[in-house]
Amino acid sequence: MASTRCPAARPADQSTCEGLADAVLLRDRKGGERLGCVHHAAVLKASVPCTVFPGPSAYVGYAWGDDAAREVLARAAQLTR
Repeated sequence: MASTRCPAARPADQSTCEGLADAVLLRDRKGGERLGCVHHAAVLKASVPCTVFPGPSAYVGYAWGDDAAREVLARAAQLTR
């Protein structure tokens, strides 16, 4: 069966995605890129040095002036405390 989880989900993390699978784009220091949902992108950002950008669906469901990338940064900060 094909996976319905976002590309940012690690194989060992069996949690489900939150939101759209292309809400954000993560770019590591070597230029590697990976799309992800808010939940898995936050977990990845908290553990791997990377930059977070709005993805193709970044503004779906968010109020004006806010986006999924900001949500990922806030959640990642909570995870690293």
